[in-house]
Amino acid sequence: MGPLISAVRVALRAYIERRPPRVASATTKVALQWPESVLVFDTETTTDATQRLLFGCYRWGHFDPTGRFVCIEEGLFHGEGLTESELATLQAYVTQHTPAHRARRRKPWVLQSRQQFVNGRFARAIQDGALIVGYNLPFDLARLAVGVGEGRQFFSGGFSLTLFERHVEGLRPTPNPFLPRIRIKHVTSKHALMGLTNWKHAPRGLDGRIDQEKAGRFLDLRSLVFALTGESRTLEGAARAYTLPITKLPVQEHGVITEEYITYARRDVEVTCLLAEATRAEWDRYELSLTADKVASPASLAKASLRAMGLVPPMQKFDTVPPAFLGHALSAYCGGRTEVRVRRTPVPVVYTDFLSMYPTVNTHLRLWELLTAEHLELADVTAEVQQLGLGLHTDWAFDPANWPRLRWFARVRPDGDILPLRAHYTEAAAVPSIGVNPVHGGGEELWVSGPDLVASWYLTGRWPEVVEAIALVPHGVQPGLRPITFRGEVDINPITEDFFKRIIEARKTAEHDPGLVPEEQRRLSQSLKVVANSGSYGILAELIAKDPQKPQGDPVTVWGHATSFEEVSRS
Repeated sequence: MGPLISAVRVALRAYIERRPPRVASATTKVALQWPESVLVFDTETTTDATQRLLFGCYRWGHFDPTGRFVCIEEGLFHGEGLTESELATLQAYVTQHTPAHRARRRKPWVLQSRQQFVNGRFARAIQDGALIVGYNLPFDLARLAVGVGEGRQFFSGGFSLTLFERHVEGLRPTPNPFLPRIRIKHVTSKHALMGLTNWKHAPRGLDGRIDQEKAGRFLDLRSLVFALTGESRTLEGAARAYTLPITKLPVQEHGVITEEYITYARRDVEVTCLLAEATRAEWDRYELSLTADKVASPASLAKASLRAMGLVPPMQKFDTVPPAFLGHALSAYCGGRTEVRVRRTPVPVVYTDFLSMYPTVNTHLRLWELLTAEHLELADVTAEVQQLGLGLHTDWAFDPANWPRLRWFARVRPDGDILPLRAHYTEAAAVPSIGVNPVHGGGEELWVSGPDLVASWYLTGRWPEVVEAIALVPHGVQPGLRPITFRGEVDINPITEDFFKRIIEARKTAEHDPGLVPEEQRRLSQSLKVVANSGSYGILAELIAKDPQKPQGDPVTVWGHATSFEEVSRS
């Protein structure tokens, strides 16, 4: 009967998956992004270098129709190698304290070993497609692991954790083939990619791949809070930022199992549950086609907003722009520099701050015209740029009407001109850094952006020798653009409005909107700031590194200041 039942299940699943998909209404579109079941957990460890698991707390439940987390099971689990006294403390705690879930009489406390928790509740969460939630989740997942290996393919450069084992009497435990390994790859200090390896009986789509919407999903609230607020926060800081009714408890000593420490750990899980409610409510207001567990940074929010407008990314839309020009433009990119021209000398200073500098520069340059264009033309403007230096005067750059005339890149022969330059400024420098200083090319040529060339004129009073200049000229408006309502409150029409300008104007309006309570004013202003900065600079200057497909590296063509050359990419 076993093979027959399996065949019926396969046939039934295929029938269900081949049916026309149900069309979600506007009110259900966002709700469908959240799995029905949720597992929230946290671990406590020793304070030595090993940070070995002592014990952990978890809550199992679901979000009700209002978005509130409903706990239906609370439990503790402990690591291996605890003393009898430590185990007795945990056992005494569950007999003397009331669990948080509703059915306390029918379902008392759950106290189990790490192995029981992993093979039981945690495994069922993965198999049921639950949302697995934590704060700094990669750390807690690693505390549950009994083995580690190198990540492969998309997770190359990361690692793979073994949590599930098969135990046969008389034999060493082996990885369980019926359950997956967990793959983790840290992308930044604030975000890590998390996923599952292939395993038997995993839910699959018609293409044979694992259905990621039906397998367990991982939500690190630390990453989500950073994406929504633009600031990296501790759990306590996040609780305050979202004005939760409770926050973390103080504790006298970490790494020692006491009644106070167990209560402290339970409170962390309770705060995490409330934070999951708060961030879910905030995320759902955006109504974006991106699930919260796939958010990497504020740039993810900006990208999803631009996609919602129907904007096609420049690398896809302007695929006819030759790679040589892309190399010239990227070699002229010198963002993120810090300049200290006078050291160890007391001098009077004036503290200045730029209000929304990135969106402001984008607006003055009218770069939204480039991003929304149907196609771009590369025009030779060498003569115009050579003549521009003759007509500059002190007030020229203070007229916003002049800024769109700087949407070009010039190949120059520097001779003492003050320009941004990548160089090894110290012998100990492993990679080049960026400085703004007098540049003597010795006959060599550099590609420089229009604004940087004008800045050089302001600093030196003379115009560099321009050999060639190429301007970006937009034509038409990309079809398929559509208005959106950002966070359910700010209407943005990408066809008739400058996105960068609209976002900042809305931010300043939100800060003093009498129709919003102060907390809502702060939240809306903060989200507009995050999207403005990441959408006007972060995603447009993003470099995505890809690991080589072959051990010996991949052949690539490198374009830059001069001609191209062939190289092998090994990292």
